[in-house]
Amino acid sequence: ELRGKSMRVQLLMRQGAYLEAIAVLTPLRKSNPNSKFILRALGECYLKIKKFDLAREVFGVLESNDPGDVAALIGLAIVTQRKGQMEDNEKYVLRAYRKAAGRKHSYINMRYLQIREEKATGDEIQKIIERREELHKLGPKAPNYLDNLARLARLCEYRTRDLKRAGELYRDAYEKTAHSIRWGRILAFFYSRNGEATKGEAVLKQGFSEARSTPAKIEWLVTRGEYLSMYDPQHALRTFEQASSLDPENPAPYMAKASLCARAGSWPQAIGNMTAYIAKNSEDIRGRKTLIQYRIKARQLDIAQKELNALLDRDPTDAQSLLLQAVLFKLRGSPAKAVTVATQAIEKHPEFAAALSVRAGAYVVMGELEMAESDLESARTLSKAPQPAMELADIYMRLGKDDDAILVLKTIVAEHATYEAALY
Repeated sequence: ELRGKSMRVQLLMRQGAYLEAIAVLTPLRKSNPNSKFILRALGECYLKIKKFDLAREVFGVLESNDPGDVAALIGLAIVTQRKGQMEDNEKYVLRAYRKAAGRKHSYINMRYLQIREEKATGDEIQKIIERREELHKLGPKAPNYLDNLARLARLCEYRTRDLKRAGELYRDAYEKTAHSIRWGRILAFFYSRNGEATKGEAVLKQGFSEARSTPAKIEWLVTRGEYLSMYDPQHALRTFEQASSLDPENPAPYMAKASLCARAGSWPQAIGNMTAYIAKNSEDIRGRKTLIQYRIKARQLDIAQKELNALLDRDPTDAQSLLLQAVLFKLRGSPAKAVTVATQAIEKHPEFAAALSVRAGAYVVMGELEMAESDLESARTLSKAPQPAMELADIYMRLGKDDDAILVLKTIVAEHATYEAALY
């Protein structure tokens, strides 16, 4: 009976019927709790349907029974990465890689190289490049071919500054994906980063000219507009308008125009374009939050609150919505309410640096500078952005900790040489 059901499970998994396979495996596990086949199959099924907690429990039992079981180590590595538990992930990857079967697994092989890359210095970087070059030679049919190519190109571009090889790799991916927009964008922005903006624009013009469908033409134009926005915002805006003219009902150009206007601080234009985008794509919750942020910048607080209430009615515990509510409470002169709401967001996401920064601002209004100092010190450790550090330096100055403030400002200048606010 077990053999027959095991064969049925294998058939169901090959057909992608993972829920049906789980229905067969669950009672089998009760009568055969230590069966490696059952545990491996059940864990894989849970991975496929993204039930990561259940997958971790099953693979955990399998690993506990046999610490050297490669399937268990691979499963636990995948689960811990998906859940953001990177220290545990590294341990499982390294343990799996010690096994011959682990080294043959594409995920373990790629993740092992990533771990080495993060810590590599000197000759080790070159060894990793050589290994990735070997994988690249296997050709497009090899597992994770494009992922390996992208990582190899970044190593050449950023770690060894072999720009010629990096360009060859990006171009190779563009050609092998039939001039896909994803790789066209990557190639164009590579040229831009390395002083060859004309080449980058030529790639984007070519992509537009080769596009056959209207949606594809619009996507290329939006990408070209985003590229041009780094050099010529007015030309970028005209490019977005050209995209809109091809299909006024396509929402993408409106979001691009809104973002361009927001970067320029033109809040009425940003709001107008984002409103047009939302009208055509009302289920984009992130876009609706962005519109609320624009309204806050423009001090349209009543409308922002009304639109935020609609989001909170849908999900009263959403951390980003709670953060926006905290900002509105602070701006409306209710810092204590802002602290309460920001705390809810932080409790849900303890590493939410923006919420810590907003709560710190509310504490400042309340005169609780030591509380603000604590929050900003935490935010600074969680975020590489210069703004929390600038706010922390200001708090240090208010508390008479001038030496600490100067040290923070020097660090900002060292890490963000073009961040002018830290120079004055």
